[in-house]
Amino acid sequence: MVEKIDVQFTIFNKNNGILTKRIFLNKYGKDDKDSTQCWMSKGYAQVHKCHFKEFPALLRSLNKNECIVHGIFNDQKYGDEDGVVGIVTKAIKQQEYIAENLIISRSLDFFHYPNENAITMFDYDVEEGEEVLSVTEYIDIMSSIVPHFKECAKVVTPSTSSCIYDANDNLLTDNKPSFHMYFVVKDSTDCNQRFTFQPKSS
Repeated sequence: MVEKIDVQFTIFNKNNGILTKRIFLNKYGKDDKDSTQCWMSKGYAQVHKCHFKEFPALLRSLNKNECIVHGIFNDQKYGDEDGVVGIVTKAIKQQEYIAENLIISRSLDFFHYPNENAITMFDYDVEEGEEVLSVTEYIDIMSSIVPHFKECAKVVTPSTSSCIYDANDNLLTDNKPSFHMYFVVKDSTDCNQRFTFQPKSS
């Protein structure tokens, strides 16, 4: 049952600026995007734990300067009394004198998958000339590789630059599906194993 699935992950909060794509209309009246702010050199982070059934509401509540990180850090060792820790790049961490327990780098030196349930995801985008798959078709193909995938709990959301409408409810983006599919990995240490998945029949 979904009610029994607890998951851990980290929320990053960028100090200055947004942490997502900026979507706008170009001079031709078409949607365009700017990804230059999709990076973070300084900010802070906090480990969260929730029931997976609460995860969709949490996704919707994120601000434009926030993002989810699948791994976690040791919030018993690093951070303040509320478990909030400062985040910098590895280069900044090496160059500046920083209190060891209050600031960490966003690197594998400090982040790891929890030794229990964790969230991971597939990011589905359609390239020019590729077969377009619906969410159901995508799940069917993935389930043909990993049979139990069809039965596991999932959360599917449109990607940032899809399903965008104007004030008159006109669809500005193309109708090709582009989505993120979140699901729970029971033994999250498996996430360290890299694999290639081609969601397209040959």
